[in-house]
Amino acid sequence: MPPVARRAYTPAPGNEITLIVETQDGRTVRLPGGDHMSFNVRLDFTSILAKLPQSKIAHLAPKRVSIHIAPLATLLPVPQPSDLDRHSPDELKLVLGPYRKTGTQFFDEGGETGETVSMMTQMINRLPRLARAPETARTGTLQTVLNGADGQASSAGARARFQGIVEGCENMLETTKRMNMRACLTYRHDVMQTETNRAFWKARGGV
Repeated sequence: MPPVARRAYTPAPGNEITLIVETQDGRTVRLPGGDHMSFNVRLDFTSILAKLPQSKIAHLAPKRVSIHIAPLATLLPVPQPSDLDRHSPDELKLVLGPYRKTGTQFFDEGGETGETVSMMTQMINRLPRLARAPETARTGTLQTVLNGADGQASSAGARARFQGIVEGCENMLETTKRMNMRACLTYRHDVMQTETNRAFWKARGGV
């Protein structure tokens, strides 16, 4: 069964998820992500929300915080007392081995779709969670992402696809007051990741 909303996850043993803190005095501090952050399924199984309590790094006087996720990094569900069917060692070996490597082809190296999702994620994380960003701020964020804010160059096809999605969301903002740009992009992100997830499971002989 897919994970329920807010389900807690934790990095698998040996997986490198690193919290990178740039301090006010110019230092760069790298910390184990699993020791400082919590990871929860958002509202659907298509994305994870990483939470960092400010108190965890307040003593470092942070200026900027980012997360580095190493290749093949994997999150596993935190066991709950209500779990009726826990993952066995053999199942975990399968998930962390061949299944994870196959997933790389669909998600980590997802071609044009993967690049588009990556740009959507970058823009989502830069926009207000609840309020509507002014049009100038939305346009500036769009250009920041298109200019390679994460240091990765995207293909022309992915850039055009991403711009088309943002344009569609801009049109939506003109017709309704119930959503903001972040919510619209999150919805489109979920749809694309759901489609990719289905393709992945079909490749593994699932349904």
